Amino acid sequence: MGQAGSHVVKIARADSDNLSYPRDKFKPGRRARGLKHPTSKKEEVKVYRLFYPQIAMIVASRTTHRVEAVAMNSVISGSSDPPRVVCAMKREATILAVVRESKSFSVNWMDSRFVKSVDFLGFQRVENPRDKIKAAGLTWLRGSKTSAPVVSEAAATLECTLDRVIPLGDNDLVVGNVVATRTSRDFSEYWQFKKYKPLIYFGAVPGKKVGRYVLFRSRRRGLVAAPHTRS
Repeated sequence: MGQAGSHVVKIARADSDNLSYPRDKFKPGRRARGLKHPTSKKEEVKVYRLFYPQIAMIVASRTTHRVEAVAMNSVISGSSDPPRVVCAMKREATILAVVRESKSFSVNWMDSRFVKSVDFLGFQRVENPRDKIKAAGLTWLRGSKTSAPVVSEAAATLECTLDRVIPLGDNDLVVGNVVATRTSRDFSEYWQFKKYKPLIYFGAVPGKKVGRYVLFRSRRRGLVAAPHTRS
């Protein structure tokens, strides 16, 4: 990946009146040309990569002696009424143990200028600092409704109490009840993208503990590749 600004991706607008596809090539039961079936177990376990790119967020929790945080893209809105979120966490992850103990966590939307901090929290490091948020070069405040740490630099945050943990394969689904929200002025019913520039993650650099990101510049300027962050 080159320097920031070297790879611009334009955002295309879909026009339903002009959409078309070769019907003779996509008959029911016929596999599209170019697609292939997985040929090994190694290929099958990479299904999650089909969901990239995704917005990278920070999920954080704390106990009396530890502040834990991790960059995640596996966070979704699970329910609107009542408002709930669902996070898929590795069963052996420290963040999951801390969430179980504290019964609360926060979800933090980060601007693309914090790409290095997010990437630091996205991969397992040899060192294990007691305050992961501080180690990533960020600051935090205690939540207004929970004890969860809320990242001060975040463009938006949710405070959640733990509702339940559901085992699913090699992950646990953490369901949280949203009890408090905070957003910047750039959010009004929807994101306006005047100030907030989302950080978009599309996978790790092969063979390295470092991520690849696309930076959202503006609605008019589109997307630009981020330079590689360093471990």
